[in-house]
Amino acid sequence: MLIFEKYRMKIWIILFISLVSSGKVSAQCCSPGNPVGGTANLSIVPKQVLRMNTYFRYGYADTYFEGSSKSDFLFVENASYNFLGTILTYGLLDKLNVEVELGYYFNLTQNYDINATKYTLEGFGLRDGVISLKYNFYKNAPKELEFTAGLGTRIPFRKNPQTVNNVELPIDVQSSNMAYGIVAQTFLYKGFIANGLHLFLLNRYENTFENTQEYRYGQALYTSLFVSKALTTHWSLIIQVRDEWREPDQRFDQSVPSSGGNTLFVAPQLNYNVLQQWNISVLADIPVFRYYEGIQLSPKYAFSIQLSREFDFLKKINSANDVF
Repeated sequence: MLIFEKYRMKIWIILFISLVSSGKVSAQCCSPGNPVGGTANLSIVPKQVLRMNTYFRYGYADTYFEGSSKSDFLFVENASYNFLGTILTYGLLDKLNVEVELGYYFNLTQNYDINATKYTLEGFGLRDGVISLKYNFYKNAPKELEFTAGLGTRIPFRKNPQTVNNVELPIDVQSSNMAYGIVAQTFLYKGFIANGLHLFLLNRYENTFENTQEYRYGQALYTSLFVSKALTTHWSLIIQVRDEWREPDQRFDQSVPSSGGNTLFVAPQLNYNVLQQWNISVLADIPVFRYYEGIQLSPKYAFSIQLSREFDFLKKINSANDVF
């Protein structure tokens, strides 16, 4: 009884937030979004080559939108997250790769203002993993033209919601969807080497199944156009235009109000190549257009820093054989 009295106010606030966030309003901010970043991490790699792309991402939101217009609605004062992700791509064959996506939220934080009472809820933990197979259907080096497609599955590392003081956190601060799903990707590349210009078109489709709480996230489609321009031997500038569309979520087979919508981002990126081995990138995500169903908290900005490198195991094996 003493324990209940100690946490009674926290429990009631969390319950209230859970009820409201599943009804009138929702949040689109607390997600790292499309995990692909940079243009060096999209195509396939040769046989027995491992590509590692590790990135840290911070995102922030403090403004509600209704449709495409700002709303005066105030429920979550602001929200933020810190996320660390890794994409590992390995060449099984020259045209066939296996890819694994892993990530961890250090925090998914929402600061609330409820009737002049300020409160913070925070989730953390592993994001769902994704394992995919990617196949290069067409590659013409002289024409600098390439097409690759992939299909994979989303694997949850947790089946039950995260709780605080034995009370379930609202869905917007859960690190996991808690459900399996399907991920499909296509990648199209066209280069113009004479001008030092490269174009990349990436499509990514995600379909998440219903979880144990009978909640199903809406299908999502990400379409990204990358334009890369070499500035010097080591520096390159990349401009990404990305559209993120998501259909409304479902709970108990009913559409969830204030969920689903469309966001258009512009993401400038600066890349530096070290010794033709390491790529270091910094980039920003800036939303330039939004259209949401109902009233939703919208992302304001996100910043990322990335580090990537390829490891050629076949070359190392051949070098070792030459020694003997």
